[in-house]
Amino acid sequence: MIQIHVKSLLLTLSLLTLCTSLPILAEDDEFDFLDLTLDQLRNVKVKVASLTPETISHSPVPITLITADMIKQSGALTLKELLLTYVPGFNDVEDQNEINIAARGVYTSSQQKILIMVNGHRLNSRSYSMAAPDHSISLDKVKQIEVLRGPASSLYGNVSLTATINIILKSASDNQALKVKALLGNYGQQGVSLTYGFQGKEISSLIWASGYQNDGETINLSAEQVYTAIPKEHNQAILGGINDKGSYDIGINLTYANLEVFLNSQRSHYIEPFSAGGLTGEPYNYQELDKIKGYGAGLGYSMNHLDMSYQTKIFDWQTQTRLYWDDFAINTPLVVNPSVPVYGAPHWRDQTFGLLSTFEKSFSSSNILAGMQYETYKVYGAKFPLYIGTDFVETASILPNGRESNISAFFQYQKTISTNWHTNLGLRFDYKDRKETDNIQQISPRLALIYTKDDKDIKFSYAKSFVDATYWNRFSTLAAFIGANTLKPETLETFQVTPSIYFPKQQLQLTSNIFYDMAKDVIIRDNSATSNNYSNSGKLTSWGVEQELVYIKGSLQLRFIGTYRQAINSELIKSKNHAIANIPEKSFSLVLDKKFNEKLAVNMNVRYVGKQFSPTVIQKDGVKVPDPLPNEGVSFDDPNLYIADATLVNANIRYAFSSNITIGLKISNLFDKQHLQGGSTLHPYQQPGRWYSAHIEIKL
Repeated sequence: MIQIHVKSLLLTLSLLTLCTSLPILAEDDEFDFLDLTLDQLRNVKVKVASLTPETISHSPVPITLITADMIKQSGALTLKELLLTYVPGFNDVEDQNEINIAARGVYTSSQQKILIMVNGHRLNSRSYSMAAPDHSISLDKVKQIEVLRGPASSLYGNVSLTATINIILKSASDNQALKVKALLGNYGQQGVSLTYGFQGKEISSLIWASGYQNDGETINLSAEQVYTAIPKEHNQAILGGINDKGSYDIGINLTYANLEVFLNSQRSHYIEPFSAGGLTGEPYNYQELDKIKGYGAGLGYSMNHLDMSYQTKIFDWQTQTRLYWDDFAINTPLVVNPSVPVYGAPHWRDQTFGLLSTFEKSFSSSNILAGMQYETYKVYGAKFPLYIGTDFVETASILPNGRESNISAFFQYQKTISTNWHTNLGLRFDYKDRKETDNIQQISPRLALIYTKDDKDIKFSYAKSFVDATYWNRFSTLAAFIGANTLKPETLETFQVTPSIYFPKQQLQLTSNIFYDMAKDVIIRDNSATSNNYSNSGKLTSWGVEQELVYIKGSLQLRFIGTYRQAINSELIKSKNHAIANIPEKSFSLVLDKKFNEKLAVNMNVRYVGKQFSPTVIQKDGVKVPDPLPNEGVSFDDPNLYIADATLVNANIRYAFSSNITIGLKISNLFDKQHLQGGSTLHPYQQPGRWYSAHIEIKL
């Protein structure tokens, strides 16, 4: 377990400063981080779309690539920051006690719609389908991030509903120097990171360890600014807090001949800004609550992953067999009634064992990929201890112990029809043996036709994906979260047309993606229901345009990432005048990278978030909560509320004293813009203001 303290961090910084006089032991291949041309970037190969290396122009669906250089230049600390900066179709959404993000306007109270992987290994839990894009995913170990936009169940099955993200680790040869990074910033930010690559004759490994925590930004709110039936004169909320048990990411990726072993441990704890139980969204005093298992109010979790894969050839077929194990534990103290206070701490674990085998063969003008997967997981130890003040009251069971398993088979056929035309066809069948209810059978197809010629290409694709109702959705007995074991999987069908044009003389690339989405059987939570709070009642049909423009000339890089989205129709998913609740119709990000010389480089990011329909009706158990201060401050009953648009400016400056020591200064929300964001919450939450941090990185 990593615990970060100011004194130890300052000592680390002092030791690193002394190390600047040491000789360089290995060359840093990443130092010239803005020297790649656009043509080189276009020819980087990705695997997320077809499980076989291919350039982005030949991928069957829209792909966004985030390189290690882009990560370094942006100064981003989390995967969420990168997605909001570089990937069209992604939007921020707020939750009571989790860090969340949405793709294609579809979201829930947790990040359960996007599959996140590291080197093809799934991070999303099985009982809750959660994989938070937060500080538990270290970015210093990353070579590139491949983001597939749209459905991907034809290859990956469950969870890959709206997007699939594959985080590719650096190889040992990419990182042979020991790199140590330390960070300090306002609001108590502290961070450390180490990466080291070992390259031997037969064995190589990448080792990483990172830790991060902060106190959060405490804001003061008047009685008129809060949503509670019993307001106090002075109220507080903590924004962006990662504390108590801070985030860490520790792992090793080991390669020996044809064998690869991935071992990883992660943890994080996000402080809930307002109460996450009972009425939800009420202010509370974080400091007056006792820690439960070391966690204060907010969602805490830990994950462990083990993946062993072996590659070989059998009768000219390239085969890969993966044996994997995952362990997930959730500990979530939440405030039920802040005026008493009453708080509880639901927690449980799940463990997963799985086997995945793929077989691939290339012919003169085609490629065949087939695979089978078996997976089983168990859920156990679910409890809900309840406290009044500091006194323990009782412990209730919130989830039954149980086991579920699934078996899947998938097939992909790639064919070069002519010099310019290619096709990519995929199909997957998933059978899940559920606990105490009907088993499910899902068929996930993908059809794509790709035209490439000279400096342009266009893709036509159709795909269908699904995410099964989580174990939590089906079996929870927690009041206001009562599960329904008859829930069906949610599905998304998407048609996409993706033209891309490259202007080599101007070093300019323009990529558009026009999509038409049909989401069905979306799981909706009804807080007023007396039983089975969850149901497959939601539908959403929408269309939109995702735009990417990349310009590179010498030491200058400019990127424009824009999204326009409209709802065509919806059922029980709130929308108004074609606007999806808490999702802006228009949003864009403008990223400028400039390398002034071999020492100084600057990144500027302007992110525009359009106005949002954010209906606010404060209810408890289906009954509207009376506004104690009517006609003053916020409104408790405003089903037609819109929140204003916001323009946010972020900056990152890097300066290299030498080839083995670099410092950086990052500022988020440079102009301290006050803005709101809604999501699965009852009302929009205020977002963090200006945050800044400085870091130093030493290569030994």
